[in-house]
Amino acid sequence: MRKAIVSSFILAGTLLSPVYAQTKEKSLYERLGGYDAISAVVNELATRKAEIDKLFPYAENGFKEDLVKCSQFVSLKKGTFVWHPGAVCEAVPIILEGSVKVYFSAENGREIFLYRIERGETCVLTNLAVLRKTYYPAYAVCEEDVLGYVILADRAVYLFDKYSYWRNFVIYMMVKNVYGLFLVLNELISKRVDQRLTDYLRTMAKDGLIRATHEEIARDIGTAREVVSRLLKELEREGYLEVRRGKIRIVKPI
Repeated sequence: MRKAIVSSFILAGTLLSPVYAQTKEKSLYERLGGYDAISAVVNELATRKAEIDKLFPYAENGFKEDLVKCSQFVSLKKGTFVWHPGAVCEAVPIILEGSVKVYFSAENGREIFLYRIERGETCVLTNLAVLRKTYYPAYAVCEEDVLGYVILADRAVYLFDKYSYWRNFVIYMMVKNVYGLFLVLNELISKRVDQRLTDYLRTMAKDGLIRATHEEIARDIGTAREVVSRLLKELEREGYLEVRRGKIRIVKPI
């Protein structure tokens, strides 16, 4: 079974990788790379502590200190697949900037949007996989460039066991995402595809522009790419949209 690409989280988060070959004659100062490298590590730790204070302002100091020790900074590019079905989750994320989209792929190939992980949030399915020692059941992909922290699996279990604050945080995320799933199901059951599409375009537009492929839109609204392409062509023909590769501009209110 392949391991999750979340290991790229861990690799991306490594700040120092000292090469120990031929270092017997070097001082610790030299091995760390001099004052600039040492200063970078100190500054990163201070930044991490400040960010964690912002994310969890009411948490006890012991929890925040442990979270600083247990976490590593990471940076991932837009389009990076973080997890896939059957992946072993080696770390739990906390998002600082950007977002990660989680979706399910059925046996017939149809893909259904489940939830997003945004600033200050963690992935419920990752936490459940780590706590229950099971595999990840869905796909997760970076919708945009992502900055965040990861907590290695054994440290995440340690935090969950020791701190009620972290347990409550994970439970809150579960409740939020389950509620979101009910909204998704309601959309799928009660609205026609064309209604879901126009709602999506209005919601996702930034200054009248939506940057998404037809496949991504189909995944988000729970339909086939061919259906999305057909409906977008109709809206373009009626003068509501300008459709280009990877982006859609709203010309007049839909």
